[in-house]
Amino acid sequence: MNEMESIYTRRELSNMMMTTLPREVRDMIYMHLCKVPGPIIMPSYMKPSQWIRVVKEIVPDRRCFDPNYVSHDFFLELAEVFYRCNRFHLDLHDVTELLRRDFCGLGIQPQQYLRALTVAVDVYDDDEAPFDLQCATIYGALESLMGVRLKTGFRLRLNISPEALYSGSVREALTFIRPRYLKLKDAGFVMSAILDEPERYGLPYDIGNLFEGEEADFVQALKNSEHSVR
Repeated sequence: MNEMESIYTRRELSNMMMTTLPREVRDMIYMHLCKVPGPIIMPSYMKPSQWIRVVKEIVPDRRCFDPNYVSHDFFLELAEVFYRCNRFHLDLHDVTELLRRDFCGLGIQPQQYLRALTVAVDVYDDDEAPFDLQCATIYGALESLMGVRLKTGFRLRLNISPEALYSGSVREALTFIRPRYLKLKDAGFVMSAILDEPERYGLPYDIGNLFEGEEADFVQALKNSEHSVR
């Protein structure tokens, strides 16, 4: 079968699916075509406009993500399921781009359908990126998540990676993040948060439990960690 015959056959099959199969059956087929084991990692060194290359390399059938091969309606439904059934992993500063940009060229904004996200949050000492600038980035990214359409049940995990030399920077960052974390939880998000190398800072690995506990316990845990890193 040559390329033109392959395109014609696939378009005919996708049209037949749309007219003969109920949506719940089509969704099962879409899951088979686009569900990826493990998170889809969006590399920070790539521009968001290049992320489609990552997607096409890991989905079971990359031709389904080419609108030349399938019908328009099939393509849109596949896009919905792709965003809904996969977990995406990316850096904090790319969150807004992921939510609002049709980076896969699928014809829809991801924030309408995303259901699971892991966000890497770096905390560091850097004269060129003072802490208030870091906080502005954290605030903007986490606040933008309030724009997702399906908040209830949305699974959000924060991977907090301190690279700071001073425990004070880490404590300040966690104090800033906690109310934003709780706001998302109150909105219906299923929240979790982990802290890399927690022993360096005298804090628990599952920092989400500390965020969700009593404020007095949170403050005391930070005080107890004061002498862990100098």
